[in-house]
Amino acid sequence: IFYCIDNMSESSVSAYKLKHWENEFFKNSDLVMCTSKEILSNAKKLNENSFYAPSGVDFEKFENIRLNQNAKKPNDLPEKGKIIGFIGSLRNILNKDLIYKICEEIKDAKLVLIGPTVDGFKLEKRKNLLVLGSKNHDDIPLYVKYFDVAIIPYLKNKFTDSIYPTKINEYLAMGKPVISTDIKEVENFNLDHQGIVKISKDNNEFIKNIKQSITFDSDTDKKLFIETAKKNSWKNRFQLISNGLEKHLYIKEQSVEDWQLYIKYFINRTRNKLI
Repeated sequence: IFYCIDNMSESSVSAYKLKHWENEFFKNSDLVMCTSKEILSNAKKLNENSFYAPSGVDFEKFENIRLNQNAKKPNDLPEKGKIIGFIGSLRNILNKDLIYKICEEIKDAKLVLIGPTVDGFKLEKRKNLLVLGSKNHDDIPLYVKYFDVAIIPYLKNKFTDSIYPTKINEYLAMGKPVISTDIKEVENFNLDHQGIVKISKDNNEFIKNIKQSITFDSDTDKKLFIETAKKNSWKNRFQLISNGLEKHLYIKEQSVEDWQLYIKYFINRTRNKLI
């Protein structure tokens, strides 16, 4: 089983040599699971035994923090003012020009970036730009709770068009409005979920969408955001994967829980073999 989570051969010029091996994996696997529809399209050209299995969200973890009235704001978040937030790796797929433009044109809000810095990615300092670094994933819901609007400021290219942003459901699970650049997988997400994400065709539209959403206060929309994230929980994803395995490999299991136990068993068995 080949679980393909990114179009890695398009991640850089030097990575393109992976293309041959990605295709070999597609052709020679009994089953291919793809986290984006763009990857699925590529896989199906070489292997009909492929299906769509995007990332999910640990919904209960986020819901517990969202409903906790006593959850205190983290000390490294701004005490006052609106927060435009991003969670995820700070790397070369982020649109630096867009990040700077947000800082320049929405000066009465703080732009908060949370995640590890990789690929030598660097940002110039701005008064209202706060880079907080990596956080334990158990703490992420608490940070998102205090965002006023959540963003996905990716560059648009062949690599990012194949990314299903895990953060999209984490934002929605906290009832936050989401603004994204026009990468294909977010557009596909909108087709499946009533156009729930505000997609921006250029930097100016991105700024406009933030300004419209930062004072967001609609219980109806918030409920829709949360329900959407719940549909995309890992519990439901395991069911999707289980159905895919049953359909494509004729493997039958009694419940989703059996798959979770099987995964634990498989990991332990592999570790023991390695030892």
